[in-house]
Amino acid sequence: MSAVANDSSVYSELPVGINKCSKELGLVKRQEVAPDFISSFLRRHTFRQEDKSQVEEGNQVMLLNATAPKKATQRKQSRSRRLITGRKRRETKCFELTPEHQRYSLHQPLHQLWCGYMRSLLKLDHTRPLGTLNKENLLKADYHGCILTVSSSKCPSRIGTSGIVLQETRHTWKIITPDDKLRTVPKAECTFTFELAGFVFTIHGQHFRHRPADRSAKKFKTKATLDL
Repeated sequence: MSAVANDSSVYSELPVGINKCSKELGLVKRQEVAPDFISSFLRRHTFRQEDKSQVEEGNQVMLLNATAPKKATQRKQSRSRRLITGRKRRETKCFELTPEHQRYSLHQPLHQLWCGYMRSLLKLDHTRPLGTLNKENLLKADYHGCILTVSSSKCPSRIGTSGIVLQETRHTWKIITPDDKLRTVPKAECTFTFELAGFVFTIHGQHFRHRPADRSAKKFKTKATLDL
């Protein structure tokens, strides 16, 4: 009966004959092995080498299969701190042109750069018709430096306004006219034309009502165009 283990014990006792020969067989009592095995297992699988002292002292909670917390929220917060707010932009006036920079002749070199950029983007060639051009390139192109002319609009006073595009927002174009005046022209309800390499292009401002950065990567769907 002495060889029968307690019901609450995980281990059972060895037979009496083997216990007598334990020294010859090199057996060690489980009371001496279990604490060392458990502590070494926890050190290897739950903590780093520098945390051994805390494991031995029992000052730290041990979590199996613990994962590091995600840093997405921290990155989002740090990124939002770097961005300038709309209120500060208005206070500092960082996007406003000073009067000495509002000259048409000053921005003509920008128009020459834009012409070279658009020729390479559209791959213009007089030997092939304009119908073979990729229309999405016109929608995704950057128009800073383009000479836009309002060809039709629901507001008669805007018709004929022409100038070099200096700034673009989601709903407007800011252009500098040949008489050195900065005009803000809304994209909606206006049709614009521009000339490039002998070709005249007509674009509808309603199709360009996106932020310039978003428009370059946006996938456009075919929509019917309503005449003004």
